Amino acid sequence: MMFSKFLTFFSIFLFSITSIFASNVYNENGAFEVTIDTLRADVFNNDIESQFLIVVKNNLDYEQEISFEVEDQSGWDISLNEEKVKLSPNEKITFEMNLNSNSAFDYTENVVSPNLIKISQNNEEYFGFFEFPVKIIGEDEVYLTYSVNIKPTKDNLKFISKVQHTAVSPVSPLKFTVNSEAVTKNTDVEISVVLGDYEFDLIEDVFSTDAPYKIYQLNVPSTLKPGNYDTKVTTRVLKDGGGSAQEWYSNSNLVISSYENIEVVTSSGQGLFRDRVELTITNLGNEGDVFDEELSFGFFKSLLFGTDAESFVESSEGIKFDVPLERGESKVIIYSFNYLALVIVVFVIFVIFTYVYIRKNSNPLVVKNQLFEVQRVKHEGVKGFKVRIGFENIKESELDKLKIIFRMPSYLQVKDDSFSLTEPKHVLKGESQYKLVWDFKRFEKGDTRLLGFSLVNQKGILGDIRLPDLELEVKVNGKTRKYYQSFPVIKG
Repeated sequence: MMFSKFLTFFSIFLFSITSIFASNVYNENGAFEVTIDTLRADVFNNDIESQFLIVVKNNLDYEQEISFEVEDQSGWDISLNEEKVKLSPNEKITFEMNLNSNSAFDYTENVVSPNLIKISQNNEEYFGFFEFPVKIIGEDEVYLTYSVNIKPTKDNLKFISKVQHTAVSPVSPLKFTVNSEAVTKNTDVEISVVLGDYEFDLIEDVFSTDAPYKIYQLNVPSTLKPGNYDTKVTTRVLKDGGGSAQEWYSNSNLVISSYENIEVVTSSGQGLFRDRVELTITNLGNEGDVFDEELSFGFFKSLLFGTDAESFVESSEGIKFDVPLERGESKVIIYSFNYLALVIVVFVIFVIFTYVYIRKNSNPLVVKNQLFEVQRVKHEGVKGFKVRIGFENIKESELDKLKIIFRMPSYLQVKDDSFSLTEPKHVLKGESQYKLVWDFKRFEKGDTRLLGFSLVNQKGILGDIRLPDLELEVKVNGKTRKYYQSFPVIKG
């Protein structure tokens, strides 16, 4: 009995093996003809189901009944779209056999028969081989054996990467996605991205059934020039226990667009006579650029401006730099406002004014002058006036010598016999002016003098009369100094 069963099974097994490699048409010259696509299906252990299609044709010239029989198998749901059908001459029909594992499917180790492969115990690593004998009955009988080969899901694992095809730059990152197919557990992956000759840092991530799809973006360095670049994304899964790895990759072409970015770092310092500013400029763009910043500080400060920059121009508002920078290049520009020259100028002016002030206020004489009894003639202006000059030694114990010099325009003359008390020692006449000179010796402290005379206009003149300053030449202890005293203006 056991031997007959074995012979029956062995015949079916040999027929099934032979049918796998034979033509897909069976019983071609019989009462009916059977055509199939395949007798074998490869499925994965996370989706154990398959479908077989069988086309049957009636070769007889009369109606024939065809039935389809398949034995039940534990752990499998076997369904047929038709179990019995009547075919007219030359009529065809397609039988569908669907095989699906059910809740009674046994993942434990068992032996279906001495000639079949053992089934693995590990659910995730599960693999198996099942056979389904099929009998097609009409005027003839045809026997077929369908086999289902169950593979571990890891054999179906796949990672698909796609790069977003838009222009990238240091401010437009490279974006790509990675989608995992048939992942059944937490899977550690390594993702490497190469853009031209530049390789980004390795990305390590975990994919799972809850997170099978991920989006990434990488910042493009400014060291890459604008242009077209080949891009390769490689996803790598290491096998358990190390060893070799599975890899999936995708290639694409990306455009790196032009990007301008000049970074300016400013530091400043203030000194007693100098304000100093240091600019550190760095070209962070991906091609050569020019630093062309304009500094506005007005005309006055521009006079005090100084810089070590090789390229700059003066503008109406200040200074405009024009400094070329190569990609990644950094330069330092130093400019300053030097107030030392201004301080020196102010100091010189202060000294001059101080000197004048001291000279003026160190005059040992107090001098008072007056122009009075001014006579005016209509349409001719000033006709005559009197001059009174008084002075007193209020400082020095004694003046060795005192010289009084009075100057007047040539169109004015001294009226005869108009001098009061002391006449001038010298009367000098030039082309454009007269000069009256008085000399006094041993002029002691407290001594006073009064000089007076009248001036007449020899020509008609309109307008104001301005007399030159009165000059006082004083000699004390062998040193001679000069002082000046101004006269009021006579309105014409």
